[in-house]
Amino acid sequence: MVTDSWSQVRGRVAAFFSRGGAAVDEETVEGELELSRGELAAAREAGDEQTVSDVEAEWRTRLRRALQADPELCGRTPRAARGVGAGRGRAGPWRRT
Repeated sequence: MVTDSWSQVRGRVAAFFSRGGAAVDEETVEGELELSRGELAAAREAGDEQTVSDVEAEWRTRLRRALQADPELCGRTPRAARGVGAGRGRAGPWRRT
C-alpha cells in the first residue's frame, strides 16, 4: 500500500513539475524524486537532520519557484494533491515521523 501511495504521489508531482513548457520531462522528475526519497531514508536512518532539512528545502524551493513562474499552477495544485493524504498516519521514508 505504501508503495502504491508513493507511486501515485511521485507521478502526480512529476506531472506537476513537467507541465507544458517546462524544461524538464516527467521521467527526469521521477528520477529526482526517487533520489531524494533515498537520500531522506538514509539521512533519517542515520539521524542526519541537516540532510533531511536540505532535501525538504530543495523541493519547497522548486515548488515556490514553479508557482511564482506560473501563478495559474496555484489552481491546479489542489487537484494534483487530491488523494495524497490517504495513507496518513503511516510513516514512510519520505515523511518525517
